[in-house]
Order: sequence, then structure tokens, then C-alpha cells
Amino acid sequence: MKKTAKWTGVSLLLTTGILAGCNETQDNTVESQPAESSPVENSDLVTTDGYGFSSFDLSIDTADENDAIDVDFESGRSGAELEYVNKLEDINLGGDEAVTALDPIFSTFELSADLAKEDVIAQVTEAFGVTDYQEFELEVEFEDGTEVKWEDRK
Repeated sequence: MKKTAKWTGVSLLLTTGILAGCNETQDNTVESQPAESSPVENSDLVTTDGYGFSSFDLSIDTADENDAIDVDFESGRSGAELEYVNKLEDINLGGDEAVTALDPIFSTFELSADLAKEDVIAQVTEAFGVTDYQEFELEVEFEDGTEVKWEDRK
């Protein structure tokens, strides 16, 4: 009798285990996290590959126009934000459109933290087509975390 009770208990335990396993649902959904350079906010194209900086904040005033050029670029783990205003050429863009306009400009820059102010200003004003400015302000955070600010007033 003990043998039958023992096998009944084992059989009952196995049956319960099998039935419990059948009630579980399997979720094979894979949630993908955005890659470090994948944009989340305004653009599907924004990356910092090759630029050398993760933040670029530019403001150029001319004699005729305050904030003639205004660029705000911020990139991080959660994505990137980009706005571009060029009053000299009647441009006001954000997201993908700003990327399309600024990528060729950003790609030409050879900026570094130790670059002379005059060299930085020459590169940036030439790239944005500004021949004469009244006030120039550029703040850049490089990919290594170094932040540099260049300013000039005429």
C-alpha cells in the first residue's frame, strides 16, 4: 500500500508540474534599445560620427541681423536634437531637414579644443557663408567631454 501511495504522490506531482508548464506563455518578443548614435528626438538621421563633437551651439550676429546664424546641436545616449536658423538665407529647420543641411557643413570642420580662436572663427564663418560679423559665439563639447567656448565681438 505504501508503494501505491508513493507512486500516486509522484504521479500527482509530475502531472501538476506538467500542467503548470503548459499554462505559461512564451514571449519571444525582443525589445530593441536604440543604439548610442541612434536618434530618438527629432531625427532619424542624426549621428555624431566623424564630427568629433557631441554638442555645438553657435550664434552669429551681423550688422544687419541679430542671430543671423543660430545652430543648436545636442547629441547623447537618448538621441539628438538639432535646430538650424540662417536668417541670411531664410532657413529655419529642425530634425531631418536640419541634418540634411548641416551634415555637409559639420563634416568639413576640423575643430579641436586647442585650436586658436581665429582659426575656429575662420572655419565656421566660411562654412556658413558669413563674410562679416558683429558678434560670434560658439560653444562646443567634444566627444571626450572637453568643453570650449570661443567668443569675439567687433
